[in-house]
Amino acid sequence: MKQSNRRPKTRNGNRNGNRRMVRVEVNSSPTIPRLMSPQLTHETRCRFLCTMNITGVNISFAQLLNTYLFASSAVQGYQVFKSVRIKFIEVWSPPTTPTSNAPAIIQFFGSGTSEGDALMHQCQSQGMSLGHMKVRPKNSFQTLYRDNSAGQAFQISCDVNTVIDLGLSFRDIPNTAAVATAALVAATTGAMYFRGFDGLAVSGTNFLPQLPTGMLQ
Repeated sequence: MKQSNRRPKTRNGNRNGNRRMVRVEVNSSPTIPRLMSPQLTHETRCRFLCTMNITGVNISFAQLLNTYLFASSAVQGYQVFKSVRIKFIEVWSPPTTPTSNAPAIIQFFGSGTSEGDALMHQCQSQGMSLGHMKVRPKNSFQTLYRDNSAGQAFQISCDVNTVIDLGLSFRDIPNTAAVATAALVAATTGAMYFRGFDGLAVSGTNFLPQLPTGMLQ
């Protein structure tokens, strides 16, 4: 019987009898769960239909915030959110036979001497071809959250029956008072309502929200 020349392992050691060091690390600083944010953020795509030919209409951030309303009574509405930023604007210009429509134009202007992205974004339908564009504000303050101010969000020109989608991100600001808007008509207390993105009631807006009639004011 052949005898093995291999030396047996020692307990907690190797064959040479050297003891191995075992390191045990104890985490004395356990991870603390992330705190719940006290703010509400709502990202959405809102669709509107233009009801007449318009040229160079300026839309403010205050008007965008008026698209979402909370009815505190049958006649009073409040803005749901305190700030908003623009993610994108998508436009479909309706076809017309046999001539072309005037081009739909979106511009993001700056403030003071700033010119925003300084671009004139436009599309145009031709005959039966649908005009389409999707634009995002780049190098402009419209990419930031803006409060209930008269600052210009964008300028729009388009023909009647143009479909306009606004990609918006709304956010509230804790410990700030809600802003009351114009009076509502026979609203249900506690319900949410919607207006055109020009801030006007559905009876006077040129940008009609594409939602059930009962949700409009």
